[in-house]
Amino acid sequence: MLFAFLQLVAILKSVGYLTLAIGDGGNDVRMIQEANIGVGISGREGLQAARAADYSIGSKHLSNFAKSIIVIIVFSCSAALILLKVYLKGLFLSRD
Repeated sequence: MLFAFLQLVAILKSVGYLTLAIGDGGNDVRMIQEANIGVGISGREGLQAARAADYSIGSKHLSNFAKSIIVIIVFSCSAALILLKVYLKGLFLSRD
């Protein structure tokens, strides 16, 4: 499953998107390094992800950080879905 996230980050970067990867263990290091911005969570699984990341956060501060990220993600996804819907609507209406 993690390899799928790594591939997704690589694909999104190749088409020009900026990517953010968040991980908490050694298995997340490659994904964090591939992303434009990597956030590592130090805590129960060790410090490997935090050391490989551009930014690191302690697990005790995670709840406040997660709330902020979720708000950003929901807003971004909503905007992307609206754009996709408009694009698909135009695509299907323009066919003869």
